[in-house]
Amino acid sequence: DPVEIPNLTYEKFKTFHQAYYHPSNSRIFFYGNDPVEKRFELISSYLDEFEALPGGSGHSMVPTQELKGKPWSFAQSIPAPKGQEDKKHMATVGWVVSEEPFSELEGLSWDLIDQLLLGNTAAKLRKTLSDSGLGSSVLGGGMSTYLKQPFYTVGLKGLESAQVGIKVQKLVMEVLQEAASDGFDQAAIDAALNRVEFSLREFDTASTQRGMAFLFGAMSDWNYNRDPVKGFKFENTLAELKDKLSSDEAYLQNLIQTRLIDNPHRVLVTSSPDSTLEEKKEKELEEKLARDRETMTTEQLDSVRSLMEQLKERQATPDPPEVISKIPRLTVSDLDRDTKTIPEDKETIDGVNVLTHTLSTNGIVYADAALDISDIDVSLLPVLNLFTRIASGATGTQGKDRVQLRQHIDTHTGGVSCSWGSSTKVDRNDQGLTVVRSPKTVQVRLYMRGKATAEKADTMFDLFNEMLYSCRLDDQERIVQMLKESKSGMEASLVGRGNSYAVGRLSSRNHMPGLLNEMTGGLEYYNTVVAMLEEAQKDFPSLQAKLQRILDYVASRTKEHFTINLTADEKSLEKARGSVSKYVGSVDFPGELKEEKASNTLSSLASKLGGSDAMEGVIIPTQVNYVAMGGRMYQAGERVGGSSSVVTNFLKTGYLWDKIRVMGGAYGAGFSLNARLGTFAFSSYRDPNVKLTIENYRKAADYLINADIPKEEVDRAIIGTISGLDYPQTPNGKGQTSFSRYFTGYTTEDAQRWRDEVLATTADDFKQFGLRLKKALETEGVVGVCAFGSNTALTAAKEDGLGLELKEAFAK
Repeated sequence: DPVEIPNLTYEKFKTFHQAYYHPSNSRIFFYGNDPVEKRFELISSYLDEFEALPGGSGHSMVPTQELKGKPWSFAQSIPAPKGQEDKKHMATVGWVVSEEPFSELEGLSWDLIDQLLLGNTAAKLRKTLSDSGLGSSVLGGGMSTYLKQPFYTVGLKGLESAQVGIKVQKLVMEVLQEAASDGFDQAAIDAALNRVEFSLREFDTASTQRGMAFLFGAMSDWNYNRDPVKGFKFENTLAELKDKLSSDEAYLQNLIQTRLIDNPHRVLVTSSPDSTLEEKKEKELEEKLARDRETMTTEQLDSVRSLMEQLKERQATPDPPEVISKIPRLTVSDLDRDTKTIPEDKETIDGVNVLTHTLSTNGIVYADAALDISDIDVSLLPVLNLFTRIASGATGTQGKDRVQLRQHIDTHTGGVSCSWGSSTKVDRNDQGLTVVRSPKTVQVRLYMRGKATAEKADTMFDLFNEMLYSCRLDDQERIVQMLKESKSGMEASLVGRGNSYAVGRLSSRNHMPGLLNEMTGGLEYYNTVVAMLEEAQKDFPSLQAKLQRILDYVASRTKEHFTINLTADEKSLEKARGSVSKYVGSVDFPGELKEEKASNTLSSLASKLGGSDAMEGVIIPTQVNYVAMGGRMYQAGERVGGSSSVVTNFLKTGYLWDKIRVMGGAYGAGFSLNARLGTFAFSSYRDPNVKLTIENYRKAADYLINADIPKEEVDRAIIGTISGLDYPQTPNGKGQTSFSRYFTGYTTEDAQRWRDEVLATTADDFKQFGLRLKKALETEGVVGVCAFGSNTALTAAKEDGLGLELKEAFAK
């Protein structure tokens, strides 16, 4: 908390570090097939230098919170943009559910209840809150068990006033009471139970590395000295839950009644927007520091200055090589030289191209149906996100309302959804090597994605067909609510992830994929969502007509525009091929395009590229900043070698870590290089600075050119880069990676060449990269800045000569 930092003394900091960052308070986790003996040797090399703390980790144990005997309420203020205070209030109802942790059975039972009440937009509590009209989107995720005591939260954001919070609480209690009294429809229970079981058996960690997913799963119990692996042993608990549901029809109802309705330890938290909150906190901090300064003697002030200079010097001084050498680490010789391959076969089924990946999936079929929509009218691009949500079942289909559709999906599959994405094909030189592609090209595809057991593959593909071609576009009330949710979600995201939005603004000036991302997911898209919401409320037929145009366009695609991707074990793949054949036969493919190719195609957007050197400051309600700087570093046709990714890793974990995080006080810093499109970007996360951060960005090139980087540091960067290439993937993740490479033309040979270049990186590559970066930084019209941050910080940076053009993120 920035407000509390001035109260922190070095003595307090040191005492805290000695107590809580001591190995006695640690949890050590390994994942992989490395020898156990080596693990013990590695642990010993760390721990042998320490003495155990008296009492072990007992001093850090969190005390139990006793349950209160009656409900209460709490009101607080939250930052808000000026002029945007209306309908920005939030209300959350929360319970501490128990003084003791749940049993394995009750924990799994609440996973089921959460699925029934909040698991999707058709779930009873989520649907009631969304449809109430009281707010814009649902808050809270139901039951949480990752802390010492289980707690339950649910609420709404986007309320007209804090007083509406009383209505939110009343509505929550009514739905819970109804669930406790009447129970759930058996079909809903079966669907939710199938979804929970599917998730447990699949253990799809998505983008999270599998080992880290195991660690995160273990920590909720391990942190409190409970069995860290009990949550992974679900078979007996799942069987026990099924028996309980069969023998006690009121089992779930009783849990809701006792843990929530009859539980008096309940709080209503209301949050009200205050556009002056940031200024108030800044003023309070300035006044406090001024008061503290007045009480200090000259000697004390001199001592503070001296300590500050000592701290800066210490932060800027590299650790001695003899200290660094004590840290156990891999060597480059320990790394695999060969890139990992993904099994892939290409075939044609009834005229449609199909990719298959034979991998162990425990009988689950992962399927993707991709539809090339690269010649879509660009005026429809901003509506694609809304369309894909609708085609994911948000409004139901012509034959099923959204509750029926969700139950059908959950009963028969592990999930079905619609999405879209853009990509850039690999370009090559005369030698066949990958080179930077023209910034004016892009390809766009729409995807239907799903997963199901092989026995249910037919049903999954039937859903692909029904959800895409028979989706309902006429549910005005639901579509208005969806747009409110999107608006609310983006407002929170812009404040919490300003670094990604800032980098996105830079990319939108330099290449087409970046421009599309800005139009459909950046600050520009936020303004589009606001406009679409108004259109949906005041002129819904106009918005519906745009959605219908997208559906008509999708229906005009021929078999040549389709590609299907299948990932499964060999036996399941054979069954899935038959399902694909039925699916292709069920789609009403036209013999030829039903409508003329749009004149307003993606290529017409190329004229919007430019302004790369713009200096932009975007004001958001926050006390921290997100600062990005970047531009073009390589031109079309130039080759980017694998060593560039090693230097990128070094900048992130070395120079930027020291300058932006350690010395600058930011929570994080990054550097990215788009090797396919030749652009780069620096970025910072939750940064107290603006101008100082940009100055440090500009010094990065000289640092690379002049620094005498020892081989040990080069090797460390190589190892870090290889770890990024070799991250563990689920079978589904491997299939998706292969599918993406199929469309971009990136081959296994390309990946191997890149890996070879990474492993061959030398200190001279760092210097050459620095020279190229310096040229980009010094070339007029190439590099721009975009900073999301507080009005105070951005205005100060502008007045200090940075030359930012300021704008409000949430201007009316």
